[in-house]
Amino acid sequence: MVVHPERDRELLTVCAGRLLIDSFGVVGKRIRDNRDTTRVWQVSHLFTPISRRTLGGIRARVIDDKGFISFLNQRDLEVSIGMVQPGDHCAWLRQDYVGPNHRNWYGFCLDEEDLMDDLFLRETELRSLQVEMTGSAYLPAGYELERRLHMSTDNDFEELLYLRGDMDFETGTYPDTRVETINQRWTRVERRPLLWRHA
Repeated sequence: MVVHPERDRELLTVCAGRLLIDSFGVVGKRIRDNRDTTRVWQVSHLFTPISRRTLGGIRARVIDDKGFISFLNQRDLEVSIGMVQPGDHCAWLRQDYVGPNHRNWYGFCLDEEDLMDDLFLRETELRSLQVEMTGSAYLPAGYELERRLHMSTDNDFEELLYLRGDMDFETGTYPDTRVETINQRWTRVERRPLLWRHA
């Protein structure tokens, strides 16, 4: 087990947004895609659990060698890195682990909250560069950001995002560095299918 997400809550220390400080020894681990063995993913960051999810647990952001990002839930991560085997008992879920061929396996996928966390991470990196260049964390409107997304099996996309403004549009406060309002700052200009093998 990477961490018990309920019993060991004090270990889930947040760096920014929902990004965890501790890598629990899994950041950097490589995972071969079970559907296409030529595709290899690497764990880049860990994020806090989202309480309303069926599985719960921490979430791993992964990136492949072509720059596509996806997320993996804790249960499937623990199986994928060989920490546990399908059929072993999962203490934090109070059920058995399943493998990639099981109907309850989620695998590599993204939902809107994962997309928000990925965008927040990228925005934070942009802010760091902005501070280095200008001394200010404020991002001027007009930034464009491209990202490659693996939403689910056989669903790969390339997306273009545009920064509307670095502010809370209700209060006018700037810069706005909250994860909860990131979708107000950025707007999706385009999302188009992209076949991974041709990317």
